[in-house]
Amino acid sequence: MGLLGEQNMPAAFEHLFKARDLDPLNPEPHQLLGNLYLLRGDLGKAEEELREARRLAEKNAAYGPPFVAEVENSLGVVLVHQKRYDDAIAVLRETASNLLNRTPHLAWGNLGWAYYEKGQYTDAVAALTQSIRHQNRFCLGYYRLGQAYLALRDFEHAEESLTHCLEVPDEGCHNLQDAWHLRGQARARLGQREDAIGDFERCLELAAGTPTGHACQSYLQATQ
Repeated sequence: MGLLGEQNMPAAFEHLFKARDLDPLNPEPHQLLGNLYLLRGDLGKAEEELREARRLAEKNAAYGPPFVAEVENSLGVVLVHQKRYDDAIAVLRETASNLLNRTPHLAWGNLGWAYYEKGQYTDAVAALTQSIRHQNRFCLGYYRLGQAYLALRDFEHAEESLTHCLEVPDEGCHNLQDAWHLRGQARARLGQREDAIGDFERCLELAAGTPTGHACQSYLQATQ
């Protein structure tokens, strides 16, 4: 974990492989390897390691439902990336409903994301609403909720959710470019032209060269 914090991923892998070899029954190296493979985009290996972490944890009295819930949340993310939405929903629904889950907002948020990617926007809204009830500073939950409301063409609730996202007292939330872009869209749909322009301009200030920046530039050109 220390090496990962230093951005030294190769050495982190090396130490995790050694830890796994020294104690084959310990689920923690498998959990961390699964998350590292996910960061690298190697979804097949990520799924394999996370499933092994869950199997070992369920057989080890030293680990309980809270640890399994963390593993299942990561596994759900892998399955969403693999576009296996039904599998992801089944895993994430179970872990989100686990009363011993220490971070239920993450599981509800990822469940909402899975529903959104599957096109079940009403279900996405329900799950994401649960995520922000559990953690009212979860800006990614607010962002995805705004995204789902936009898909439902509920522009008032989309604007409200995205405003909550951008008002979370955290620099990463305030600088979430996609949130400025989507709120600009919602405000444009609501006829709030000047506010929409302000959002698109802020979006461009954050990063003009990204796909989102190009989209904001296109909206600005269309409104001028």
